Amino acid sequence: MKFRLPVSLLILAMVVSLLAAGTGCQGPGGQTPTVPPTPTIAEDPGKWDPFGKYAEPVVVNIGRNYEPANNLPSPHTMEDNLFIDHIEERLNIQVKYAWLADPNSYNDKVNMIITSGDLPDAMLVKSLTQFNQLVEAGVLCDLGEAYEKTMSPYLKGIFTSYGERAFNTARFGEELLAIPDLNPGYHFAILWLRDDWLRRANATAPTTLDELVDLAKKFVDMKLGGAGTVGLATNGWLYGFNNAFPTLDPIFHYFNAFPGKWYRNGDGEYEFGSVTEEAKAALAKITEMYAEGLIDKEFAVRGGADVNALLTSGKCGMFFGPWWVPLWPINDTLRNDPEADWKPYLAPLADGDQYRIYRQNPHVQYIVVRKDFANPEAVMKIFNLEYAGIKKLDPDAGAIYMGLGVNWTTWPLPLQFDYDDMVVRQYEHYQEALDSGSTDHLDDFEKMMFADIAKNFENPRADVTVWANAVSRYDGMKVASDPRVVPLDNVFPAETELMQMKWDNLYKLENETYLKIIMGEEPLDYFDEFVEQWKALGGAEITQEVNDMMD
Repeated sequence: MKFRLPVSLLILAMVVSLLAAGTGCQGPGGQTPTVPPTPTIAEDPGKWDPFGKYAEPVVVNIGRNYEPANNLPSPHTMEDNLFIDHIEERLNIQVKYAWLADPNSYNDKVNMIITSGDLPDAMLVKSLTQFNQLVEAGVLCDLGEAYEKTMSPYLKGIFTSYGERAFNTARFGEELLAIPDLNPGYHFAILWLRDDWLRRANATAPTTLDELVDLAKKFVDMKLGGAGTVGLATNGWLYGFNNAFPTLDPIFHYFNAFPGKWYRNGDGEYEFGSVTEEAKAALAKITEMYAEGLIDKEFAVRGGADVNALLTSGKCGMFFGPWWVPLWPINDTLRNDPEADWKPYLAPLADGDQYRIYRQNPHVQYIVVRKDFANPEAVMKIFNLEYAGIKKLDPDAGAIYMGLGVNWTTWPLPLQFDYDDMVVRQYEHYQEALDSGSTDHLDDFEKMMFADIAKNFENPRADVTVWANAVSRYDGMKVASDPRVVPLDNVFPAETELMQMKWDNLYKLENETYLKIIMGEEPLDYFDEFVEQWKALGGAEITQEVNDMMD
């Protein structure tokens, strides 16, 4: 019987024997060769510098929408222009377009990309649903490190101004899976009145809802716009859209109602504002105003152009809209009637001194990066250089195409970034310039706007463009910045599968119900029937989903 040593002991014995013999794996001359160390690749010294130039070229292939109204001078194109040249010269990043899709078919193009899984290095996504589909597919790069190390201090400061809302739809757990755009706040609706009508009615601007109703009645009774004068203009949207007009949001908010929005109620539960008792109370008041002829009788069927015509033709002297509406469309009122004198007011105030609003979702679009892209920090560098040019922080970048009206979105990554409180900041800058007589603290854009503010003070309404800039940038921003504004911290839950299946039908039911009640086709108590139907058709399940998600 033969005994065998375990293999491990045999190997050990051989190694010991070789070492003892002094031979080992000797090379020529009996010298033991040394194993060369594994070469290390030095990290590019410019990699993490926000404006650092790569030592070797880095290519970024981008998929995005085509910007038809770019105003690029011939022969420059979206694919070959000075913006792209500047990025390569300053950063050694070669921007190439994997594809440029027509704006009207853009979502279809992204859907095809999602289905195929063939993502470019970076891509514009214009839909939260599409973004969530990419997240679920696990094909996106975590941009957290790239953002922290490479986004410029200026852009980080803008993101910081939004607090927890900066990435509220882009962060999943610890991963930042997109850079979202940032649409600034303070675009809520305020009351716009024709002051020349106020003077003709020998009235004062309203503060309460009752005073607003009384003033609308005076406008109608006195026929200040001639036959067919409308007291308060609105359209079939009624509510729920920032940067939209004319809506009835301020009347709903007066009753602490926030239709179309998710928010946390006093019991700590998340609810949808269209199915609350507060919404029913607001509907009761709006229905009463409609029955008295104070709200445009044709509001439900008026499109945007029809509503604009109502205002600019001088048929209506009161509506709710954001601070910028003098820029468009009510500037045309002044063209048609040099006496037209639109002014903004904070009304109606609830509980004596509160103007309730809801915070808008700052995110509309996203830039995503494919998971296996080697240089996600290059995307941050492009953003940095873009905004150094857009905001004129870098003279060289800011001088490109200056004075030619080239659309800023012709830069490769077309996301808007601005401070959440941009409106407040600008108003304070203009007020400081008025108080001090100095414009040294204003940037180039603010100096242009302030020049028009000063001109309009000297000669009101003499020039339509000057008036529009002045009344929006000074008067409108001043009212929007009022400390009596009380924001609702609403939430923007991710779109669930059940929402995708049922939300369109639920919204249709909601909109039809509101219109029927306001126009008298159904009694006010029909609202209760609508709520029960809304819950039964999926609203209750979706509400539970939202609560589970937020918890």
